[in-house]
Amino acid sequence: MLARALGLVLLVALCCRVAAFGQAPATLSTDIYANFVGTWVGTDRYLKDGAMITVLLRLEISETKKKDGLQCVYTYAEKGQKGFERSQRRITLNPSDGEMTSQWKRHSTEHYKAKDLDEFAKTGLGTFTSATEVKEDGKTVMYEGVFSLSKDKFFYRWDKSSDGKTFVTNGVFTLEREALVASPASRP
Repeated sequence: MLARALGLVLLVALCCRVAAFGQAPATLSTDIYANFVGTWVGTDRYLKDGAMITVLLRLEISETKKKDGLQCVYTYAEKGQKGFERSQRRITLNPSDGEMTSQWKRHSTEHYKAKDLDEFAKTGLGTFTSATEVKEDGKTVMYEGVFSLSKDKFFYRWDKSSDGKTFVTNGVFTLEREALVASPASRP
């Protein structure tokens, strides 16, 4: 009887071991968008008529209902103030295809090749880059973006090139979580 029970235990253990080796490794279920969600405040520095302009920016980011993208609301200045502007866009990140898309409200979707998005997707924090080519005034222009996200800071920069070799900074966004900026501990 003891030999039979021991044999059964060994058989079950052997089956479990074989089943474990036959399974595919578990995949990370990190929500690639979760760390972007929140209200960010800071500056947008952009090139206008050959000069860099710096303006205050409030960026509210939420996930889409299907959790398949980001909904971004950019607010410059406050309602009633000079320069007030509010823009919306939807962004998707697809690490398996190395692609990022961006669609401003009432505009067509822009497609970008993304590098290091697969690494970024493992934790939802870190840095990735994107690039695209568009036609402007009949000429091909290349845009490259660098995106860096940590728990409380979000930075991204766009560079522009008309020859694909020489790039000029076109825009720099430097943001912190609003809650961090508003907290008494963060004030001098």
